[in-house]
Amino acid sequence: MKLKLGSKLFCAAVSFSSLLLVLAVPRAGAQGFALSTQYTFTGKPDGAGPTSTLISDSSGNLYGTTTLGGASNNGTVFELVCSSGTAPCSGTYSEKVLYSFTGKPDGANPYAGLIMDTAGDLYGTTPAGGANNYGTAFELVCSNGTSPCSGTYSVKEVFF
Repeated sequence: MKLKLGSKLFCAAVSFSSLLLVLAVPRAGAQGFALSTQYTFTGKPDGAGPTSTLISDSSGNLYGTTTLGGASNNGTVFELVCSSGTAPCSGTYSEKVLYSFTGKPDGANPYAGLIMDTAGDLYGTTPAGGANNYGTAFELVCSNGTSPCSGTYSVKEVFF
């Protein structure tokens, strides 16, 4: 869940199997709520089973992980790209797979969310895969070092 003081909406992301929903609740004093589907996962190649919390960047893009799906069915790191390029997103989202896990040596089935540093690099963990099949902590590096990343991501480090 993401709460921001002074914002117009309090938002919570909810995942049901392969469907990502975003619940937007108006600030205190206002009436009602709105529930909208932002993206529906298909399994391959985009991922399945999004269970983590989402993070956002200054352009309104959202980032998260799926536990399954992707090229090797070992999960993905994804970005939901906001068409308006502003936060909060006033447009529509399109999904972009940033990384597809292979199991060894990079890890498998990420359940946890991600963190992003000021260079746009992403960090996370997997509970399985890696050299000894006990999981990994990983870093995905933005090729041009911008935040939000306007390049591509690659694995720089996998910590076992």
